[in-house]
Amino acid sequence: MTHDELKALLPAYSLQALPEDEAALVEAHLEGCPECSLEADGLGDLAESLALAVTPQAPPAGFADRVVERATGGTAPERSHGPRRRWWAVAIATVVIAAVVAGAVELVTTTSSANRLKTAVATLSRNDGMALEGDDGVVARMVGDEDGSTFAVAGLDPAAEGKTYELWLMRGNDCPSTDPSACEIAPAGTFDIEDRVGLLEIDDDVSRWDIVAVTVERDGGVDAPTGDPILISSS
Repeated sequence: MTHDELKALLPAYSLQALPEDEAALVEAHLEGCPECSLEADGLGDLAESLALAVTPQAPPAGFADRVVERATGGTAPERSHGPRRRWWAVAIATVVIAAVVAGAVELVTTTSSANRLKTAVATLSRNDGMALEGDDGVVARMVGDEDGSTFAVAGLDPAAEGKTYELWLMRGNDCPSTDPSACEIAPAGTFDIEDRVGLLEIDDDVSRWDIVAVTVERDGGVDAPTGDPILISSS
């Protein structure tokens, strides 16, 4: 497989979703490719940060019983302690597990939280735009084009009571700075953290700016940053 083909497998590899033979090929490639190794580390951190990002939802009451009834055609198997009994137990358990997983996924994916998470994952998995640096375990990226931009962050705790996170766009030779006279600064909006994930979509094209930064501000946001950034892109 080519470098590009193996690189395309990295997201699935980070989620341990590859067959053993493909996973082995990726691992062999990572040993000799610093570029893919670095990306794999980042995707692994992202997968870990997002592992608990969606609150689990239990299936509806009686869901498993209805699945068993459907699987057996409405007739329970004869009671037996032999191989036939074991076969039925395994078969029904397999159907129930598969159905419960499918049902849980369906429940989660119909929520706005799941749609938000999907957008965040797609944004953080891209290689373009601006990557922001901050505390260990926090990953953030800003991507966009002339139609608008999307900012996503994972691994960040909610802001303290009375505070919010605010996103800033900066450009100029003296950036980053909190002084608007030294650096052109535009507030891009505030965002909240839900399940350690934050998302903000804006109309501006991020490629027109030199630096993207995040600060902690009072609720409602401010016109200019009041403190040092907790997340910032490379200039």
